[in-house]
Amino acid sequence: SVQTVAQTSTASEVLRGLGYWYFYGRDGLSQWTYSAERYTGDLWLIATSFLLPAAAVAFATVARWAHRAYFVALIAVGLVIGVGTHPFDEPAPFGAAVKAATEASSAGLALRNSPRAVPLLLLGLAGVLAAGIQALLARVEVAPRPRVAALVRPALVGLGVLAVSNLPPLWAGGLISPELRFSQPLPSYWRDAAAAIDAQPHDSRVLELPGSDFAAYRWGQTQDPVTPGLIDRPWVGRELTAFGTPPSVDLIRALDRRLQEGVFDPRSVAPVARLMSASTVLLRMDTQFERYRGPRPYRLWDQFSTAAPTVGLGEQTTFGTPSVVQADPRRPLLDEVALSTPASSQPVPPLATYSVAGTPSIVRAEPTAAPLLVAGDGESIVDAAEAGLLPDDRAVLYAAAFARDPGGLDAALADGADLLVSDGNRRRAQRWGTVRENNGYTEAAGETPLVADVKDTRLDVFPGAGDDSRTVAEFAGGGVAGVQASTYGNVVAYAAERMPANAIDGDPRTQWELGGFSDVVGERLRIALTTPVTTDHLSVSQLNGNRWITRLGVVLDGTRVTTADLGDASFTDAGQRIDLGTRTFSTVELVIDAANVSGLENYLGYSNVGIREVGIDGVKADRLLRLPTDLLARAGASSASHKLDLLMTRLRADPAEPFRADPEQTLARVVDLPTARSFSLRGEVRLESRADGAVLDAALGRPGRGAGYPEAHGGDILGGSPSSRPSSALDGDPTTAWSPGFGGQD
Repeated sequence: SVQTVAQTSTASEVLRGLGYWYFYGRDGLSQWTYSAERYTGDLWLIATSFLLPAAAVAFATVARWAHRAYFVALIAVGLVIGVGTHPFDEPAPFGAAVKAATEASSAGLALRNSPRAVPLLLLGLAGVLAAGIQALLARVEVAPRPRVAALVRPALVGLGVLAVSNLPPLWAGGLISPELRFSQPLPSYWRDAAAAIDAQPHDSRVLELPGSDFAAYRWGQTQDPVTPGLIDRPWVGRELTAFGTPPSVDLIRALDRRLQEGVFDPRSVAPVARLMSASTVLLRMDTQFERYRGPRPYRLWDQFSTAAPTVGLGEQTTFGTPSVVQADPRRPLLDEVALSTPASSQPVPPLATYSVAGTPSIVRAEPTAAPLLVAGDGESIVDAAEAGLLPDDRAVLYAAAFARDPGGLDAALADGADLLVSDGNRRRAQRWGTVRENNGYTEAAGETPLVADVKDTRLDVFPGAGDDSRTVAEFAGGGVAGVQASTYGNVVAYAAERMPANAIDGDPRTQWELGGFSDVVGERLRIALTTPVTTDHLSVSQLNGNRWITRLGVVLDGTRVTTADLGDASFTDAGQRIDLGTRTFSTVELVIDAANVSGLENYLGYSNVGIREVGIDGVKADRLLRLPTDLLARAGASSASHKLDLLMTRLRADPAEPFRADPEQTLARVVDLPTARSFSLRGEVRLESRADGAVLDAALGRPGRGAGYPEAHGGDILGGSPSSRPSSALDGDPTTAWSPGFGGQD
């Protein structure tokens, strides 16, 4: 994003030939550019890198040269353009113009990487350095003075040494990161897999799973996936960059997101593959999953190999020698996911392919009779595939795609369409910095942000469609009209489970959480009430970590009324009382004035802060989601003659990743029906592994005290592993155990 690029392009960094954001980045294993550690950490190299441009500026000041103005102009232009939009909040005039252009259009967004102009500056510096050296040499030769020559020549030699020593990666290695240097040929199993894939008919695609931020294989990094370069068949896969049309990107991301976030259901693959005309599924398990926190290969292999025969995936072919997959020692990832996955110690093949029967050709015609009309998006399609609602023999149409063609929607209804209304196509922000946690919380219809998020680049999947085609949030009965915040989650990926509304939902398990990799001072939470409330106090309960809020400002209806120092009481469920004096107000804004840790350049190792609950007498956010209304509203009373499915999915997180919580604790939906109807109910439930062990036992039918068995209580178990509940220590089976979660065991 423009903001990311602007973070590092300071004038001082640009002047020494650096400043480009990628140079300073790192992933889960290493710095992206190894030499960055030297240029930002070795004091002698930092000094050297500034001495060279300092010498050039000195020469530009004193040396007379016909072309001096041109090369000085190169330096000035390169410096101004290179600095670009830094500082992002208050850039210089040129940076402000670039910032405005990037916000105005996608064409303007191409200007965001203005630090790429640094070579202009370097060329200018090199030119004036050369001119200055030449001028000094000429002076010595024209008017030889032994003492001057004795000083000039060593100085010039020193400049040469300075130039050479300023590039230690060039002569000491490290100009190219080790991960990008691999001399061995491409593994033979990749060529074997490519040959087998190409031997299949070329009128269908290859679907490669899972996606990855960048292609980092165990045998080397190629940045881009190797598959499209090895095969001749059409290929579809997910990468960090959104390649393709918005609807196709939306669909492949919806399928892959579940793999990335640990909530994958194998039943979704074959139906979606057929919809994409993909007759081959390529499962790649030779990636450095630990580098970008991707799906674990042993988990993928266990899911696919076990479920394939029952979920429509056909012949399985493996490539390469199976081996036990181990993460890089720099990030071993011996965690809840590994310990709760029995297959983590089993050998895994590097690649596997699966056939998908009944896949139609890429170029095809489908009958218009009895299509499936979906009020939703790609998430709805994948949900429908998991639920067995996605047809293989009929056209599947998005209702929102007819936003500019209502007659087309009427024609589809007249053709006897089946209707599927889902809670997909949510109104929410989107980011593209990773291949997981891309989606923000579900917003209210017409909601405008409290503070514009420059990293919010949501896909326009259905041009012309409005909020009636989207799932939107609303509040009912609790006295809350809306809840917003200046930010939430972290600066890289969204985390909907940390949304602002959590701060007033009456549930101490949830919170408005913020501060991932950033400062929190100045951030604010705003609660709008449906009717004015009169009270003399508020209560505030906050998260407890190694970083917390120490001072909080309270603003009522736009006027700051008090500032409270938060103490130990603020960490309790009941919260800390903040006296206001008796006041009547319609909006409450809490501003973080101070935290115990602030003003740092880097917040790695520090916890987020968060407000668990704001107590206002008689006020609670009863938050519901309203499903899209466009399709049923258009069908009207005639909808009664169409088959109708209502498909609702509670957003959840992988319980084996305790740093995340379920984005939705409950499934609370509103549906507008134009006619009365009868429905049958079908659904799925899953065990909440964080529940008390005795509750899990009861849900699973384990006999209790009434049958002469002891009850085993306790909610501290290994994340994602209900079999690790306390009663496993009492079941007479030595292969099972109560295993608490990570952390202190006392």
